[in-house]
Amino acid sequence: MLGCRKLILSNGWKSLKSQQPRFESSRPRLIPNLIRQPFRCNSDVAPARELSRLDNDQRDAVSHSYEQPLMILAGPGSGKTFTLMKRIERLVSEGADPRSVCVFTFTNRAAHEMRERLSKNLPYRTISHLSVNTFHSFCMQVLRETDTIGPDVSIFDEADQKRLLKICMRTRNEEGDRVRYVNEYSQDPTSLLRQSGKDMSAAERDEEKFLTAKLMDRMDFAKSKGRLLHEISHDEDEIELSRQYEYLKNQMNALDFGDMLQQVVTAFKEGRTSFEYVRKRYQYLFVDEYQDTNEVQFELIKELSRQGCITVVGDRNQSIYGWRGANIENWNYFTTLFPQHQKIFMGTNYRSTRKIVDAYGRLLSTSADKKWTGEIKPGPAAAEGDPVKLIYCENYFDEADVVAKLLHRLIHEEGYQPKDIAVLYRNNKTANWLQPSLMRENVPFRLAKGKVALEKKIASQMMSYLKVMINPRDGSSLMNIVNVPPRGLGLKSLDMLHRHVALDEGVGVLHYVIFFDFHGNFKGFKLSSFNNLKILSDQFKHWTEFSKGNGKPSDLIKLIIQQTGWKMEFKDETTMDTLMRIIDGETAYEVEPGPRIDTILRFIDQFALDSGEIAQEKDADEVLLSTMHQSKGLEWPAVILTEISEGVVPGRKRQKADSFVVDDEEDKRLLYVGMSRAKKELYITYSRRMSPFINSDLLKNVTHTSGDTVLFGDVEKKKNKSWTATEEETNEEEEEKPWYTFIK
Repeated sequence: MLGCRKLILSNGWKSLKSQQPRFESSRPRLIPNLIRQPFRCNSDVAPARELSRLDNDQRDAVSHSYEQPLMILAGPGSGKTFTLMKRIERLVSEGADPRSVCVFTFTNRAAHEMRERLSKNLPYRTISHLSVNTFHSFCMQVLRETDTIGPDVSIFDEADQKRLLKICMRTRNEEGDRVRYVNEYSQDPTSLLRQSGKDMSAAERDEEKFLTAKLMDRMDFAKSKGRLLHEISHDEDEIELSRQYEYLKNQMNALDFGDMLQQVVTAFKEGRTSFEYVRKRYQYLFVDEYQDTNEVQFELIKELSRQGCITVVGDRNQSIYGWRGANIENWNYFTTLFPQHQKIFMGTNYRSTRKIVDAYGRLLSTSADKKWTGEIKPGPAAAEGDPVKLIYCENYFDEADVVAKLLHRLIHEEGYQPKDIAVLYRNNKTANWLQPSLMRENVPFRLAKGKVALEKKIASQMMSYLKVMINPRDGSSLMNIVNVPPRGLGLKSLDMLHRHVALDEGVGVLHYVIFFDFHGNFKGFKLSSFNNLKILSDQFKHWTEFSKGNGKPSDLIKLIIQQTGWKMEFKDETTMDTLMRIIDGETAYEVEPGPRIDTILRFIDQFALDSGEIAQEKDADEVLLSTMHQSKGLEWPAVILTEISEGVVPGRKRQKADSFVVDDEEDKRLLYVGMSRAKKELYITYSRRMSPFINSDLLKNVTHTSGDTVLFGDVEKKKNKSWTATEEETNEEEEEKPWYTFIK
């Protein structure tokens, strides 16, 4: 993630709206430069030599004409990123202007890795002109470049959205009634929302966390369809909270990720002049992980690919994000939009052993939709490998002990480094009962989101200071730092701030403090608290002026720490030092650094885009605990899939008319993703009953018996129902299904 700063507007920042002169920039604009002189790439790429390294399917994909739409269906470990990269290299080496190439990825990490890999064969000048972005970063750049949004518009990341939703839950609406949002298990529907933060019990805090996450998923799903939640929901509480959220977000002069995509698509469809320049700029379009696109993203692809020079790469069998709006039907829409397209299958797996490939190949063989599945086969040099191990456990806690013992054995007896192992599961809650067992076995581990510098609370608070400085109406960021460091603003004071943010149209809290007198507008507010806010507002005015000067952006951070009297622990100081080095790195390639505010604006945008991604700590020698969803695109020598039980994979589902319900086929694809992360060894644990996907699809000849004993390490477990086979079935299994074994 730290390298993602290289991705941000390599051609320089935009000049800002004339009616907002506070942050005037001297850097060149991008839009006037969209029509340029011909570009010559002095590439050292030798296409013939490079093509000789590819297999037949990869070679067909790389050498296919750029004028004909191409769909590459690539299985796990088939080298799809390598193939896509070689196709881009070939395009540029044959004379295409790199400024006309647009590549979409789904994470900033993937975009950065692609740039890094392309830089090995293409000169820096060429790389700097390629547009390799996520959908969100592309839309953010376009909105900034075209002056569709001003520099003082905040981009809400996941943390900002959660804070705003909590404000919605805890404050009154315009009629003075409490906003209620509960689930069917709440005994007192209003108890959560009557409480101020510190008065909440642990159960109420968990309830609020659950409700916030649930509502965010529902809102993201609606926006992936180009709609708002209150436009499609039939739940009165959801409708009220969605309206309140959108209202407050607009008053705070902010956009979330879904808003950015929708605004760009709408502008393209309306044919706005500045967006037509953007459309003409990009002649060649490449989309990685196409199976993850939602309806709005498909509309953006359609608007940018009118010339038909488009390549999409993905694996329909890895479409696992339907719950957040990914539309598997986009594959069919592509074939309809481009009837002259060419389809190429890449099914050779260069990652896993033959036994592992055989295992998840059997899983796919029972897929309901085989139209998009080519033959999956191991690479010619793939080792035979060990069978997949299936381990039965009595319950969740026994399963956690077994996983911990297994990890201890892999590390201390089989010589694996902890970082070479991942434990994957369906639900985040699984990590809660895994961790105590791992601690008892002294297994070093980390959760998928990690604790890198930019994801720590202290860094988030500093970013909130910078965001409020840019946009004083950003109430979500203000709530994050109004009492950091402590200013004597208690819960009652914060509740009053919540209400002022919520009820006063177009005016932020700091505007109140600056422009209105104390008694007329803050009835019941302590004078000392008001004075502290007044000091804070004066400091923000001083920091804003300081940011206009040239120099290192870290100087502003040091000034904020000094003037607020912010005392930090040693670990927080280390985090802040890291943050300052990164933000100063934004100016590393500039001959003469411009105004600090230019760099701060870019960094705030990138921080918002990066905030939701898995932290990649390459030096951390720890076992990774992750959901199978988060693991997509990654690989490890050894993988443990845990809680692969009936009722979990597939999960239990309840139909709701206005939301997506994950079907069994998507859960099967999720298991396929998890299994295909393993390179050498794969373990699958389950309790009570095994997932029917494995039972019915992979172990058809295995039957239930009872009374067997499983001995694993020094853990002995009596199985009430174990998987074993009759002698006749065992002989049949040895011939037909040699890919698995039970640990006994």
